[in-house]
Amino acid sequence: MKLSESLRENRLPINNPFLLGQGEAEQKFLSSFFSKRIPHAWLLTGPKGIGKATFAHRIARFVLTNTFVLHEEDGLFSSNLDLDKKATNLNHDINDPICRRIISGGHPDFLHITRTLDEKSGKIKQQITVDEIRKINSFLSLTPSEGGWRIIVIDSIDDFNTNSSNAILKVLEEPPLNTLILLICHNSMSVLETIKSRCRLIKLKLLDEDVLVSLLKEYQINLSMDESRVLSGLSDGSIGKALHLAEGATLEVFNQIKAILNTFPKIDMLKVHELGNTIVRDKTGDLFTHVMHFLANWVANNVKKSAISDLEDTYPWLDTWDKMGGSLDKLTSLNLDQKQVLLNTFVLIKNVNKNSKSVLGQF
Repeated sequence: MKLSESLRENRLPINNPFLLGQGEAEQKFLSSFFSKRIPHAWLLTGPKGIGKATFAHRIARFVLTNTFVLHEEDGLFSSNLDLDKKATNLNHDINDPICRRIISGGHPDFLHITRTLDEKSGKIKQQITVDEIRKINSFLSLTPSEGGWRIIVIDSIDDFNTNSSNAILKVLEEPPLNTLILLICHNSMSVLETIKSRCRLIKLKLLDEDVLVSLLKEYQINLSMDESRVLSGLSDGSIGKALHLAEGATLEVFNQIKAILNTFPKIDMLKVHELGNTIVRDKTGDLFTHVMHFLANWVANNVKKSAISDLEDTYPWLDTWDKMGGSLDKLTSLNLDQKQVLLNTFVLIKNVNKNSKSVLGQF
């Protein structure tokens, strides 16, 4: 399934109004923000694809559209919001003129730092260079154009080299008042301790299955509930990974397996061979991993169902489960052929118990 260009554009963090499952992170930021003792630098951590960049851009749009100001002389805090009714989330109107200027890159008090295009090679650079960090110094040397905050989003600190890491340290030491620096980080273990010590840490959570299903719906991807739950189960809590899988052959393979297993206890081995051919064409090995995940879940589901309906019927399914695990161990240790392992697995399923009545469950 190929996503449309408009959908790709709309789900970029700078454009994206959807952030689900990260309410705790939003509350942590808002609590600090309205306490009037606001750290100038924030390290937003967690695996890729869980919403860190979206969270950072939501913060930027929320703060700049509400013109909050912290006064240096007495710590007083003013804004165009009623501070007796503090915001409970970072929601805002994505079509607000200020938001549209941020998104278009035309807001003078917002700076987005990321890897840039290498003009010589025509490719995106592998690192954020020290030249990009120097842009921050120039940006902060100017008076805020609209009298409020200046906000810098850095995506991501994982892309820094030694020089850019050293340069950002100087920026973090003494930034001007009413400055927010939001550093996105996929692996906090790789960040210098001297950088960590200058930032407030917010760790974003992996997304649960229901949140992922809801987000896939929000992104208007045409999926069945079964397909949404399949992608959610394979995505390790990451909506980014779920969207990536939606564009590949994963769902096609899922529907192939579903068609094969829907005829259980009969198994069309010709279709299994066709499935095997699809898998061997995938050089990454990801499809094979997903297929075995589907099959393992299906067998596990039948173990549970048979335990409820007929305990005696459980043992053949458990035996099949054990043998599937053994095949995967041999695949790794003996470098066996993936297609042959797949064929053997379906033979095990076909022979598990001709009298078993199994209904395809959720993968």
